[in-house]
Amino acid sequence: MAFQTMRGLNVFIADIRACTSKEQQKARVEKELANIRTKFKSSSTLTAYDKKKYVWKILYIYMLGYDVEFGHMEAVGLVSGTKYSEKQVGYLVTSVLLNESNEFLRLVINSMRKDIVSKEQNFQTLALTAVGNLGSKEFAESLAGDVSQLLVSPSSHPSVKKKAALCMLRLYRKNNDIITPESFGDAMGQLLDERDLGILLATLSLLIGLISKNGGYAGYDHCYGKVVRILDRLTSHHEIPNDYTYYGIPSPWLQVKCLEAIGHYPIPEDDPPRRATLEVLGRLLEKNSATGPNINQNNAHHSILFATINLAIKYASASGESGVMQKCLDLLKGFVSYKEANVRYLGLETLSRLSHVPEVLRSTRTHLDAVIDALRDADVSIRRRALDLLYEASDMQNGSAVVEELLAFLPEAEFALREEIALKVAILAERFAPNLSWYVDVTLALVDKAGDFLSDDIWHRSVQVITNHEDLQAYAASKCVELLRGGVAHECAVKLALQRHEVKVALYFGNKSGMDMDGVLCTAEGFPGTSMQTVQYVPSRVEVRRQHQCHIACTVQSASLGPNGETHIGTVMVSYRPVDASGTSRAPMSFSLPFPVYLHKFFMPAPNVSQEQYFGAWRQYSSDTSLTHQKIVHAGKSLTATELNGILSTYKLHARRQW
Repeated sequence: MAFQTMRGLNVFIADIRACTSKEQQKARVEKELANIRTKFKSSSTLTAYDKKKYVWKILYIYMLGYDVEFGHMEAVGLVSGTKYSEKQVGYLVTSVLLNESNEFLRLVINSMRKDIVSKEQNFQTLALTAVGNLGSKEFAESLAGDVSQLLVSPSSHPSVKKKAALCMLRLYRKNNDIITPESFGDAMGQLLDERDLGILLATLSLLIGLISKNGGYAGYDHCYGKVVRILDRLTSHHEIPNDYTYYGIPSPWLQVKCLEAIGHYPIPEDDPPRRATLEVLGRLLEKNSATGPNINQNNAHHSILFATINLAIKYASASGESGVMQKCLDLLKGFVSYKEANVRYLGLETLSRLSHVPEVLRSTRTHLDAVIDALRDADVSIRRRALDLLYEASDMQNGSAVVEELLAFLPEAEFALREEIALKVAILAERFAPNLSWYVDVTLALVDKAGDFLSDDIWHRSVQVITNHEDLQAYAASKCVELLRGGVAHECAVKLALQRHEVKVALYFGNKSGMDMDGVLCTAEGFPGTSMQTVQYVPSRVEVRRQHQCHIACTVQSASLGPNGETHIGTVMVSYRPVDASGTSRAPMSFSLPFPVYLHKFFMPAPNVSQEQYFGAWRQYSSDTSLTHQKIVHAGKSLTATELNGILSTYKLHARRQW
């Protein structure tokens, strides 16, 4: 490189490395910048050597993370030099310091064009590299024609053609109008007839960029057969130079590019080209399925193999080739339990992505044990892919088993996955429930295990399902009471129970001893937790809040059971003042909302949620991974007596309608 003989640059780098603190380094950099600024002011006396040295120093300072606000013009000026060493420094520094929107680049367009159309190969490669990194729409309009001529010219050197192809891809992405199938289709076909694998690799990158648009293969249809022939040549080891052989594999990068290009074309309607493609794909499956001790070789094999499987399943499904399909499925099943984590991830991801193919789905359902084991993999990415695949593979035969596995996995899953698991369990439970009582059991188990991660739509929907099936209501009521009596109930469990008057009946007639409602609901014979008379201190804000959810909500619900219910509500809401350990009366419990509002939210009626809206919740979750269940924000104020009476009136009206 040019800076290796520059003593001043070497000394400056040594000084920077010798700094013992950030402040010392900054002082040395500022001193050098001041010196460079002074030298540039008298640029007429600077030699080309000095300009290169100072521009190299500016680049080094920029790479250290310091802002450089001058020197750009000097770097641009070196691009216009006549020597290779000057152009090399100028193009490199310009490509690093400037971006495509910088106005300084307009000054070098003409210099770049001169280098591109020159007969000097080194100048052409420098200019094409810079355009490939910095090319903007303005560059595309000015230089696309010259770059295209270099690309198709039979006299261009292979290294120039490679850079020209990648440069055209950059310019096409900035301005799609510079290439049309009518003007470039024949040229693309000629480029695919090249024997140089480097040119083919760059050309296929350009072809993929052109046909990846919607319907973009139109005008490039004749390229399909040429790409298949390239792949056939690689799989047959015909005339493959050693320079393009990686651990005995002929150019794995080019093979993957060919497979990607073929994937952008529709499956041929004619049988001969479709058969030829399937034959090549079958050969790739055979050659890359074996693995060895060398990890680099295995990585190359797997990269080709996964690209081949994606394409082979598509073709085999359309052609009815059971042999190729079965080979792909056997390989994918082995990948799910492969020792390498990356391969396991790709196997699960491929199965999930191809789950719309019936053969893939049937094969996955017969090997769910391996997928379930992947739920407890040490890698969170693998756990996510396993979760997706279990959801996709569920049906009426295995749906209940999958739900049970997910419920068992839910308590040990990390918090980032629990909301997603809860939503999928809820959807699968309704979609594949063997009977409605099982659906109720799953919903309540979900509320009990993952109440903090449930969206309101889940328990709203369960209320609607129970309401629409009268034969289910008594069973659901008994299970709700059992859940509320079994431990500290979650807020969602209380809300779910209070939506059904069958629960009120079960609670009311469960009072065998004749005690008051506060005793029925809150003593050891009723619900675990505390009554108003037994609260002495606050061991945990969360614990007390959850205990009181059961106590408060169920006690207030007694308003619909008798004439003394409203008096009991007022007693609970107004005179509830816990006593601390010292016996001193304290202010009402500090909930996340003022006490009456916190109480009132339990009695809001559940809205109707259609099945389409409910199953669409997963699509909404997939598009917005940050979706969480809604929580009421702290109001930060106390309520007046009028506001309190309004809340009680609203509740009484709703309670009477239910009763």
